[in-house]
Amino acid sequence: MLFLGLTMLGYVSYKKLSVELFPNAQLPALIVQVVTPLEVDPSYIENQAIIPIEGAVGTLEGIEKIESNITSRSGIIMIYYNQNANLKYANLKLQEKIDVVKILPTGK
Repeated sequence: MLFLGLTMLGYVSYKKLSVELFPNAQLPALIVQVVTPLEVDPSYIENQAIIPIEGAVGTLEGIEKIESNITSRSGIIMIYYNQNANLKYANLKLQEKIDVVKILPTGK
């Protein structure tokens, strides 16, 4: 009986615990991906697409960090915003900046 009583007390106590210590795990980040169907030198993608996009994105406000990864067929730019940033507004501004930048040609 003692074991059953302690088990029930532990179960009820566990259910009544408040969940206040969970951290805010939402990472305010947006990703821009540049893809080409042709296999080209990564430095070409870097010079023709990644650097101009990073330059345009760098003028936006609320950015904490920008990271880029480049392969022979793609480039990925990860843009990390401050914790209190409005991502819907940031996404619209990011799209406006990217529309201005010339992207890699898709033809032969």
